[in-house]
Amino acid sequence: MANVLTETIKKDHDFWHPHIENCEKAGIPGKRYCRENNLVYSQFSYWQVKYKKQHSDFINIKVSKRNDSRCLCSLEFSKGQRLLIHDLECLRILPQILELIG
Repeated sequence: MANVLTETIKKDHDFWHPHIENCEKAGIPGKRYCRENNLVYSQFSYWQVKYKKQHSDFINIKVSKRNDSRCLCSLEFSKGQRLLIHDLECLRILPQILELIG
């Protein structure tokens, strides 16, 4: 059963992925693209959100108010903000963070 579900999701992804890319390349709103290509906009929108989540350059960062001295790394910025890193996964992406904030 799980195999059939996985196969169906892959088929759906393979169908919608090119449409999402074509819409972005065309630079037109999704509703218009769907109307011109006889597609159901709600389904297009659903797969567009999934696609953007998978291909996002953003990373998830948890914000916590705890002031814990057991952090692995602490960065202090010029306006008084502090970035405290408590786990190895966040420490691993620190070079990417620093590159982004330059």
